[in-house]
Amino acid sequence: MEEIKDAFNKYSDFSGRTTRKQFWMFFLFQVIFAIITMVIPILSLLYLGLIIPVLSITARRLHDVGVGYSGWWQLISLSGIGYFIILIFCILPSGPHNAHGANLYE
Repeated sequence: MEEIKDAFNKYSDFSGRTTRKQFWMFFLFQVIFAIITMVIPILSLLYLGLIIPVLSITARRLHDVGVGYSGWWQLISLSGIGYFIILIFCILPSGPHNAHGANLYE
């Protein structure tokens, strides 16, 4: 629940980084909410409220994946296959780490 709350608290923050766990927990929340909106159609209007948080958490996850990936890569997802390309980027581990295991981007 903390990851989902954090995503909503930073819904307008397109800078910074997001861990893999935070991204996938919010993704799971989004999928579950989508299934609920199929059962209760009136909630589909609330589902539109997830657009900006999804864009921001995906942009932050792309920043964490590696140097050179910006949130604009999400435009690829407008094509059918592009959505899966973005998911592959989000699966990748975080950027470079130093010899002590600490993420250099934090």
